[in-house]
Parts: sequence; structure tokens; C-alpha cells
Amino acid sequence: MQKSALIVASVLFLSACAAVGGGGAPSEVVRSYFEAAFAFDIDRAKSYLTSDLQAQVKMTPEAQAQIDQLKALMQIKIKDFKVLEEKISSDGNTATVKFEITIEMSALGKTQSQTQSGDAELKKENGQWKISKQIGGMSTTGGLGGGVGSSSGGFGQ
Repeated sequence: MQKSALIVASVLFLSACAAVGGGGAPSEVVRSYFEAAFAFDIDRAKSYLTSDLQAQVKMTPEAQAQIDQLKALMQIKIKDFKVLEEKISSDGNTATVKFEITIEMSALGKTQSQTQSGDAELKKENGQWKISKQIGGMSTTGGLGGGVGSSSGGFGQ
């Protein structure tokens, strides 16, 4: 009995570890990225990007100050995240996720919902799914514009 409980606990633990930092399905990585970006958690958001894209996101003191101001003024929550299509290549190293995301933005006592669709390209890096190219199809929202890997270092084109 104890042995089987230990095995079950080990499997659950390993599954949870795989889901952290890009080990889950590509669509889970995209959703986790948006959760981090909309929480203004830049370090966590960067963890879902390939090392090439991470190198492009530079945080200057001015940019950090702007993020801190936005964080104090507004909240962005994901109301819904739908995977429209998830394709993993035959070699299992690249993937494309087409999605629709509905966010709720609250600022200065007002709340607004917005739905956008987009697509993300991912690749495996050290065995974990990472966003490998700018997320396309998203319009600028809540000051997080510019897109992943753009010169503005923003988080949602």
C-alpha cells in the first residue's frame, strides 16, 4: 500500500514539474506566458521564451518604472483562453498554436473586456516548449504592446 502511494505521488510530482517552465503542451505554455505578462511578471513571462527572444527583452530602469506604474494603475485578467488549433510537427520539435483570448482590463474604476485571436510558434529548447517567434495577430492592449521580441520589448502585439 505504501509503495503504490509513493509511486502515485512520484508520478504526480513529476507531472507537476513537467508543466512548469514549458514542459507541458504548447498551448499551456502560451497561456502561462499571457498569465505572467498580464500580471506584469516580466521574469516569469521571459521564462516561456526561447533564449534568443529572452536576449531581446531588455529591462531598462525606465521600462521597469513604466511597468511598475502600469501595475499600480491597472489589472489585466484572462477571462477565457481557447485553443483553436494546436499542431506539433512530425519530429516533435516545433509547434503552432492558434488561440483566442478574452481579457478583462480594469483601470481607474473602469473595466473593459476585449477578445483577440492570434498564433504562436514554439520550439523545444532543452526538452521544454518555448515561444520562439513574435506572437502574431494580437492588437496592442493595456500598454503591453509591441509584441514578443520587438524593439519595444512589449508583450502582446
